[in-house]
Amino acid sequence: MNKSTTLKDRCGGCKWLFAYSYANGDKCQCEALATLHDTKLTAPRCGHYKPLGTEPESGMCYADFVYRCKSFFNNRLAPKGYTMCVCHDLTGPAPTAHPDYHVEFSRHNPRTDQNECVLMIDFDAKMSEAILYENFDSVEQIPSEYGDVRNKNLPGQPPQFVYGYFSRLGDALNSMLKGCSIDLRKPIELYY
Repeated sequence: MNKSTTLKDRCGGCKWLFAYSYANGDKCQCEALATLHDTKLTAPRCGHYKPLGTEPESGMCYADFVYRCKSFFNNRLAPKGYTMCVCHDLTGPAPTAHPDYHVEFSRHNPRTDQNECVLMIDFDAKMSEAILYENFDSVEQIPSEYGDVRNKNLPGQPPQFVYGYFSRLGDALNSMLKGCSIDLRKPIELYY
């Protein structure tokens, strides 16, 4: 995203905006004004503007992170059966705040007939580093096709499946198209 298409300082990146998706630039409810408000990238700055999260001097702001993830979800993952995209700003308190963002994607699992959080990205906005992974609550959640993936020293601890480390958010998002454990995707490493 370049400076001309950023949501920084614009209504589409405002914490008052009640919206699940910014992908199509829809009009969404503004809680500060109690009206529908234009959320397109070209929307002017609003006097009630409050940023969604910490806006770093360099690197991607949280509003742009949300926009990129939700756009990718709507355009590429929802048609593949993914059901939800939830973003979190994990940036610590100022003045030593380091911009860290997190996103989780859920999908319907036909094995359990449940919606499950399957793919996650942790993104360091300042360093532009991302890790794509999948967590499990128990060893029983891991499909039997993987075999026994327990660590001998931690037999009850399910591993985290790491699918990749990336130097760009877009590469991590594109890698999600390869699937997850529902598709029996092979991780590049197991983390216990």
